[in-house]
Amino acid sequence: MLKYKVQTKSSLIARTLTIVIFIISTILLISLWGVAWFSSLFLLGYIATFIYLFFSLKIKPFECLLSDDGLIDVKRPDRFIGSISAHSFYNRWIVFLCVEERDPLLINESSKHNKPKKWFVVFNDSIKEEDYRLIARLIIGARWT
Repeated sequence: MLKYKVQTKSSLIARTLTIVIFIISTILLISLWGVAWFSSLFLLGYIATFIYLFFSLKIKPFECLLSDDGLIDVKRPDRFIGSISAHSFYNRWIVFLCVEERDPLLINESSKHNKPKKWFVVFNDSIKEEDYRLIARLIIGARWT
């Protein structure tokens, strides 16, 4: 029975990571090309494009229902029913959630290794602490089964 609902909100870690990658790439472009009139025009265009994309891009929200035995029903971004895989990983800042498709209508599962899998990235600051601990507990439980 799916009894836990997990929803994400906007993540400060994701935004900070995006800005850091942009600053590093800008520094690399300046160090490779130097600063001249043509390269400065290119860099201004690069900065304007980044600002436009940064404010217009939306990270797809993640919403799912979970059960105590590792079953998961992903509602957003794509509808997917399955179980949490042992390939999932988490640390203090991010959760890489691997979900193996599970079809309840199949009687005999032919191969455990050929199941379709989907990966989801969930930042720690975008979910509640209880939900993060629940996902971490389910990942550890998936490794032991």
